[in-house]
Amino acid sequence: MDTNTAADSSKRPKKYIKSLLYYLPIAGILILIDQLSKFWIQTHLEEHESIPIWPGVFEIYYLKNPFASFSFGKSFPTVFYTVIIIFSIIFILALIYLMLRVPPVKRYRFFQTVLILFFAGAVGNFIDRLRFRYVIDFFYFRLIDFPVFNVADIFVVFGAIFAIILFLFKGSQIEECFPSKKKQKKQEEEEKDTK
Repeated sequence: MDTNTAADSSKRPKKYIKSLLYYLPIAGILILIDQLSKFWIQTHLEEHESIPIWPGVFEIYYLKNPFASFSFGKSFPTVFYTVIIIFSIIFILALIYLMLRVPPVKRYRFFQTVLILFFAGAVGNFIDRLRFRYVIDFFYFRLIDFPVFNVADIFVVFGAIFAIILFLFKGSQIEECFPSKKKQKKQEEEEKDTK
């Protein structure tokens, strides 16, 4: 039944627009958490000011980051900004497309969770780049000098971890939601035969 539902979704994605009613409120709450945490940092700290949580190990450290991880893009800031904005838009639109294709049923909740985490993280940092031309980062593991990150980054990291689990242990769901052309054609022929 779920396989047929997934196959139908490829022909009639509008059928799954209601799944956005599941995705968007949860993603909206996560984005709000990200934005409120950044607002708190902006209103309580000056840039490069820090609040030690575990002295020498972990601290809240306000950093305006116009680049990507590990300062990637520092050598070409204007080009990097344009590229990252375009990439973010494409990535967000791709996630919306995927959300419309994954059936709104309990069986696919894990798949939906992956998409929600990626969407919330991407939109959270995208809002920063549009508003300020930089991302507000503030979590810093001083002990290992790990790059400063934020709540949206946490969503993306967990989304990536869950995506790996999805591929390794629930790969059949991906095939059900996005069947190959050959398999899709076979399913359509089987459906015609049963009618």
